[in-house]
Amino acid sequence: MHQSSKPVFLTQKEDILIKRLTIYLALFSFFFSSCHSLSLANGKNLSFPINPPTPVDDFQVLLTLTPSNFSYQGLDEKGKNLKITDAEGKPLSFWIEKWFKNSVSLVWVRVPHANTASVFLSIDNQLENPLSSLPDVFDPVSFDELVKDWLYSGPIGGRVSGFESGLMDFVIDISAWSKVNISQDYADGFDHSRWYVRKEFFMIPGTISFSGWADDDAAWTLIGSNELYRLIGGDEYDADGLNAYPIKNQTFSVPQNGRYYWAGRGQDGMADEILTITEINQGLDLIYTRKQP
Repeated sequence: MHQSSKPVFLTQKEDILIKRLTIYLALFSFFFSSCHSLSLANGKNLSFPINPPTPVDDFQVLLTLTPSNFSYQGLDEKGKNLKITDAEGKPLSFWIEKWFKNSVSLVWVRVPHANTASVFLSIDNQLENPLSSLPDVFDPVSFDELVKDWLYSGPIGGRVSGFESGLMDFVIDISAWSKVNISQDYADGFDHSRWYVRKEFFMIPGTISFSGWADDDAAWTLIGSNELYRLIGGDEYDADGLNAYPIKNQTFSVPQNGRYYWAGRGQDGMADEILTITEINQGLDLIYTRKQP
């Protein structure tokens, strides 16, 4: 036979305790679900960690923003109302390399002091102009800085059927590379071998012209945002292994603000494969670099 359960009566103290717990749980749930978006959407500052802390003064730090570590709520579709400050509220220079709202964005920040472990992000809808500025974040490059410390790989063997073949792989993989000065050094190649040099720069739109020497199917390429832009110097069909020839006033246009790789390649030479830059005739002021840790 089914027996009905007896009603449970709470004491006055137990009833008050349960009501209080219910209220506390509701407040905690609301706070937990909304505190992330509150940090920016309601005029608050969001502390964003820098790990490891900056090693030197005026160091450029890359912030990678994702929905898991950052709320885009209240921000413009292009990040135009983003503001970044230090712990004292002083504005910091920054440049938005890529901005994909509610996805992955890349923001470079110039941090003035060593051992800084965080910066602060906020929304400022009163801005007349966006604060993002590449020249304010990075350092103008001198010719000596431009030609030294290029990553060099080779010869690594194997014939390449086209100039573009393998370029993306070599840009990403920099293990066991040495460094060369491309105004002076050259690579000794062997038949059906290939070698690469590359260096990262930050550039603003304009025209760049340079001169140098090249031989044996050597050529330059400009790569930006994982795209092959164009051949910018050298002769990819010279593979006689005989004489170097001058590259004079090779000119190319930088299409937009961006982080770019200058990539050089030599291939198929008998010996003394050469690819150098001896002069920037125009546009050195368009090229910027960042401090290395």
